[in-house]
Amino acid sequence: MSVDLGHRDTDSQEDATPALPRSHVQTRIRVLTSVKQLVPRNDYEREALDLLNNQTYHHVRIFETFFFIRMGLKADITRAFSHLGWYNFADMTEQGSKFLIMEFLMSLSFEESGNTIEIYFRFFDEQYKLTARELSVALGFDKKCLLDPSVLAKTYKYDQTTWWNEISEEPMSSKNSIVSVHHPTLRMLAKWICMVVHSCSDLRLCSCPKLQYLFAMAKKTKLSPVMSMLAHWQKMIADRSPIDITTLVTRISTHVKALDNA
Repeated sequence: MSVDLGHRDTDSQEDATPALPRSHVQTRIRVLTSVKQLVPRNDYEREALDLLNNQTYHHVRIFETFFFIRMGLKADITRAFSHLGWYNFADMTEQGSKFLIMEFLMSLSFEESGNTIEIYFRFFDEQYKLTARELSVALGFDKKCLLDPSVLAKTYKYDQTTWWNEISEEPMSSKNSIVSVHHPTLRMLAKWICMVVHSCSDLRLCSCPKLQYLFAMAKKTKLSPVMSMLAHWQKMIADRSPIDITTLVTRISTHVKALDNA
């Protein structure tokens, strides 16, 4: 909801009394406190909003820094995030809003425009558009990050089965467990990805995208997960697991200045 607090004042030039300086900038206070304020624009958004209204919402789950220190992994984890271009992304401090994330997910869409992916979404009933690169930077990933994970196969001959066999003795399957990863840093990073990047209820599962990011870390290659995150977020709408990306949505809304007068 937008409330207009000001307007241009047109004082007569013949007024003998000097007028105090007045701001000519319109100030709009944005308030979002109820699902009734969310306005779906088509059938898809109406259905999505109905589903989202029955979901539960949490902030992003994170490990405290002291936990990594006690495990003796703080330096290794920091280096891994730096190599991957995730150092700023991993610094999670923002709070979130249930209704803001409902509007974001309800209106989220993306399409190809030439060689560019354009992402559309709304905050406070105002439409925003970012390219995949811009959204990646908004989330905190390094601007030098690659967006297409297929580069791993082209440049480093990445193969999912070969890589899994290198870091685990468990046979390759659709339900590979993080627990079977040998290296303690890779194992902890895999769990962190399950909590933050591709949040899921079962933190033991090590899916295809997670393996790609672990491989990129090992090869010290900057790679953004923004495209797989977008697909994951859309699936969250109808999923039964809690939606715990409110922190990330706050980060996006801050980047596009949607919260400037909220």
